[in-house]
Amino acid sequence: MIKRPCKIFTLLLGVFILASCATSPEQKPRKPIESTMPVEEQKIGAMKKFNEILSVKGSPDDKTTAMERKEKLYHELISEYPDAPLTQEAFWQLMQIYIKEYSPPAYEKAESLYELLLSTFPESVFKGLVDKELGYSYYKSEKWERLLKISSPVYKAYTESGEIPAWKPMIFMYGEANFHLGNRDAAKEAFLIVQEKFPLESLDKKVRGRLFQIRRNRY
Repeated sequence: MIKRPCKIFTLLLGVFILASCATSPEQKPRKPIESTMPVEEQKIGAMKKFNEILSVKGSPDDKTTAMERKEKLYHELISEYPDAPLTQEAFWQLMQIYIKEYSPPAYEKAESLYELLLSTFPESVFKGLVDKELGYSYYKSEKWERLLKISSPVYKAYTESGEIPAWKPMIFMYGEANFHLGNRDAAKEAFLIVQEKFPLESLDKKVRGRLFQIRRNRY
């Protein structure tokens, strides 16, 4: 009789914790912490942090520890020296870790970082590189929904304002994503744009094949 109330209390506490987790709102990516440190000092601090990252060495038998150490240092660089020019480079290098060094790729982490990069540096020169890295990785992994999400803004910007993509194959990627998701009209439009406006020898055969498949299946 003494133990039963304790069990009930423990059970209710567990339910309360689970309910709190389930109903907590999804957190949006935050901008890097603002710094009152003068920019020149941030530049010096960022360079020291970057050199510290470059000095991290991992043994052949324990690459994970080195990777985690680099990840931590890149996050510190971004949050401590937000106004240093090296900060955008840190975003890019950290993105590389999430996409290439994690197995399978840590897409959720990479996507959160990508949104943070764009919200903090809307005109970042690294956007094209990130688009290429993520887009190509999605393509290889056949992550069509993810590929459509990242390629749609690029496609929309081109069709509405003529903005040339930083990475031109992204228009093809938009077509591929739609093709595999069954959106054949949207895929056809994208493939025709690639064929007419961005003819790339490496994609020519693939584009012609996709257009043939779309025509054959429709008629």
